[in-house]
Amino acid sequence: MSIKQGDTLNLYYTGRFESGGIFDSNVGKKPFTFTVGAGQVIEGFDKAVIGMRVGEKKEFKVAAEEGYGLSRDDFIFELNKEAVGLSEAKVGDAVTLKTEDGGFVNASIISVNKDRVIIDANHPLAGKELHFEIEIV
Repeated sequence: MSIKQGDTLNLYYTGRFESGGIFDSNVGKKPFTFTVGAGQVIEGFDKAVIGMRVGEKKEFKVAAEEGYGLSRDDFIFELNKEAVGLSEAKVGDAVTLKTEDGGFVNASIISVNKDRVIIDANHPLAGKELHFEIEIV
C-alpha cells in the first residue's frame, strides 16, 4: 500500500547539506515517527514520502522554500546589550526572545561590539538546500 496524507510513518533518515556534511540522522537509533501532512515535518519532506511503500529507500532534495524557508534580512536585528540583558553575550550564543504576541523564538548572536549585539532569528537551516536519505520501516 502506498503512503498517503494522514498515514503515520516510522523511518530512518540522514539529512545532509549540499556540501555533503550531515546535519542530522537517526540511523542506528529509534525510528522517527510522524503523520504525513500534519505539519510535523518540513513541506518538502512531507511531499517526498507520498507514494512510497514500507521497506522502500529514497534519496531526495528539499529546496529552501520547501524546507526552513529563505533567510530573511528582517529576522536579523541589532539590540542594545544592556537593555535586553545580554551584557556578557558572545558570538554564537543561543538566545530565546519573547515576541510581541507573547510567543518565543530561538535566535543566535552573530556579532557583538561594546554596546550592541546583532541577533539572527532565522532558523539555522533557512536558505539551505537539504538532501535526505530515508528508509520507511
